[in-house]
Amino acid sequence: MLMNDLASSRFDDTAKEEVRTRIDIADVVGRYVALKPAGQNLKGLCPFHKEKTPSFTVNPSRGFFHCFGCGKGGDVFTFVSEMEGVGFPEALSMLAEETGVALKKATSDPHASAPDSSGPRISKTDLLRIHQIAARFFYDSMRRSQEAIAYLKTRGLRPEIVREFLVGYAPEGWSGLIDYAGDLSVSDDLLVACGLALRKTETSRPYDRFRERIIFPIFDLSGRPIAFGGRGMHKDAQPKYLNSPETALYRKSKTLYGLHATRTDIKETGEVLVVEGYMDFLALYQEGIRNVVATCGTALTADHAQILGRFAPRITLVFDGDTAGQTAAHRASEVLAPFPLDVRVLILPEGEDPDTFVRSKGTQEFRKLVA
Repeated sequence: MLMNDLASSRFDDTAKEEVRTRIDIADVVGRYVALKPAGQNLKGLCPFHKEKTPSFTVNPSRGFFHCFGCGKGGDVFTFVSEMEGVGFPEALSMLAEETGVALKKATSDPHASAPDSSGPRISKTDLLRIHQIAARFFYDSMRRSQEAIAYLKTRGLRPEIVREFLVGYAPEGWSGLIDYAGDLSVSDDLLVACGLALRKTETSRPYDRFRERIIFPIFDLSGRPIAFGGRGMHKDAQPKYLNSPETALYRKSKTLYGLHATRTDIKETGEVLVVEGYMDFLALYQEGIRNVVATCGTALTADHAQILGRFAPRITLVFDGDTAGQTAAHRASEVLAPFPLDVRVLILPEGEDPDTFVRSKGTQEFRKLVA
């Protein structure tokens, strides 16, 4: 679900209270914090600051949390807002979706369905299901392709990272995903409306958007696939990278690759490293550098800056060492300048990108450059 679409909407207070009664704050907090019984409360290490002795408590009967160390406290909506780096409307929407509570909004939602007016209207629930089906197809296809496996090995990706981020493969041919999804009752029209298939101009016959490409699923903050980036397997592939079009789920100017997996580390370090590519992100993440995100095939935007500012006060741009990388860093700095952030730029040596540098020079040398 695209949470930011709901930011300016008014919600029915009755629905808010219904969400509150249906959700167990201990269950929600327990996804982030290891809680142990302490009388009528539950206790654990605070997720908002570093501590060795637990001072973070949850009162399930009252539906509140409080940390005696840093002073943060509130209800389940406050907790989700803090942990996910979102505002109240987005936190309410996330919990409402989980509990099955329908939110009544005073304003219309222009993105309530896929923006393809010529095709079927798709609910966000269906969009999520179809993207999950596609992610499974691409991942299973990768596991059956010796060529794709060999490619990922040459790029230095370890199996556990491939599994964690569901890195996949779109096989050659025109209808692999279409046929697979059709067996699961997903029509061609729905795949076209999702941007996962296209239609030939002359015949209107559908064909897969992604073919012979390594696939990087793009996740929302809840870890659900909402779009895909595809890198050509061969040097002559055009374009080199092909990304999903925007849908009701996916806005590239508001999405950062990998943030669902790294937001906790970003909060703990107070710094986020911003790289340009999926492989740059995965290479750093794999080597234990976890306070990192990547842009999804687009330049850094003001929306990205606002999102990053919720998680960390310091932003370090880590761009390639060529002319294009320096130009991108300059433009990104201009975008970030109006925000109350500590912005730094790391230009790598010429000919290097974060992926190649960390693999050839090692993590320690990379950390020295960042420092």
